Amino acid sequence: MLLPFLVLAIAAGCHKDGRPSAPSVFGPDEGQPGETLLFQTVARDPQGGNLSYRFDWGDGTTPVWTPELGSGDTFRMAHVYLDTGEYAVAVNCRNEARLESDWSTPLQFSVTFLGPVTPASPLGPTQGFMDSVLDFFCVAWHVRGESVAAQFDWGDTFGNWTGYTASGATIKDGHRYHDIGEFAVRVHTRDQAGNVSPWSSATAVSIGLPPLHPPQNLRISTIGGMQVKIGWDAGGNEDSVRYALWFRPLNDTGFFEVAEVAGRHANHEPLGATGRYTVSARRNSEEIFAAETLSTIPVFSDTVVVYELNADSVSGYGWDSLSGANRLGSMLDTADAGLIDWYFTDLSPGYAGPGYYLASAQFGQEDPGGVVPPGPWRPTRLTVVMGDIQDPLPEYDSLYYQRVVDASSPQTNVAVYTAEGHYALVSAYDPNRGDGFVRVLSWFQTIPGLRLIQHPKPSPE
Repeated sequence: MLLPFLVLAIAAGCHKDGRPSAPSVFGPDEGQPGETLLFQTVARDPQGGNLSYRFDWGDGTTPVWTPELGSGDTFRMAHVYLDTGEYAVAVNCRNEARLESDWSTPLQFSVTFLGPVTPASPLGPTQGFMDSVLDFFCVAWHVRGESVAAQFDWGDTFGNWTGYTASGATIKDGHRYHDIGEFAVRVHTRDQAGNVSPWSSATAVSIGLPPLHPPQNLRISTIGGMQVKIGWDAGGNEDSVRYALWFRPLNDTGFFEVAEVAGRHANHEPLGATGRYTVSARRNSEEIFAAETLSTIPVFSDTVVVYELNADSVSGYGWDSLSGANRLGSMLDTADAGLIDWYFTDLSPGYAGPGYYLASAQFGQEDPGGVVPPGPWRPTRLTVVMGDIQDPLPEYDSLYYQRVVDASSPQTNVAVYTAEGHYALVSAYDPNRGDGFVRVLSWFQTIPGLRLIQHPKPSPE
């Protein structure tokens, strides 16, 4: 319903010749392209008849007559402006007699973009590596100070819209490139009403291959006692890098490749041979080797004298499981119980034989010599090796490996299985009945469970 003063103004504008009054037009002060804007107009016919209105939108659209509406009733009309600019909307009307009014006073208003401001070029690295995440940033502004979200065009795909953040805040997003090349990164923003800014200018980023890193943290284990398994860490390499396993057999001067894999471990069946291993990382024509090597060659301990249980305190023999070095101890002192794997005995109170034996330290308390005190003696097991002592040692079996083995011969080769699951080879030779001792040398395999014992030092002549 029109206010009284507006009714009076319309009535005063009616012409005496019967033409309607010039319409009054009302509408928004501003709008933006693509937004539906609502305008209102009203006029009065002197005869009180119906009126039809015609809007001149000021954007080149051809004015058309609207359906008729009662005199003095407000007519509402919507219009969408496609471009920004300064516009003037004018309206005239006609009555049922087709008498037209004068045009209204033009309504001046602006059509401007009222959504997010076009962002500046994204900030981020100009260079990066394939498969590495690169972070880019933009500052998102809005004309009305409303919150905005951003979407990056990465040059190879479009990112997802980020969450909404305050106008003027910095928005961050990251991308991982899977190809090598030059890419243009740009960004645009939108508000919660769906208004989207133009795209920013682009920031160029060059994506190349990352540097090749040597494998790190090499480690060695066994599968079934005869096969070697080497594991390692990638050392910063991406998934596209492949790895080669290299082996240098005992007494050889150079490595040769035995496997190539894409993963982080490789297996090798050395057919009884021992040697050294290393790993290289390779990509296309590049290759880089690990700084370390690993060995399956058993640790050699040179000849020492071990006395019979009743002849001298140095009657026990064992190994450090980490270094493989041998160590001697006394079966008379329980403080040495953790050091000794086996000892030398004639299974009698004296030391003159005639038979001699190597026995598990755990057997000591049962020895007929009767001098070993109770203690936490190690449960080592032994078996005599009848074949070539360069061959892999027999696999441990509780029936085959015993607590006591005969060592009366001029040379006895004995396979030893320790409490930690290590294998060792002992060569005991020239038992001395007069003084009650035997000479011993050994080879200890530091890799638990590995039965390979091939070694460079020959057995004593």
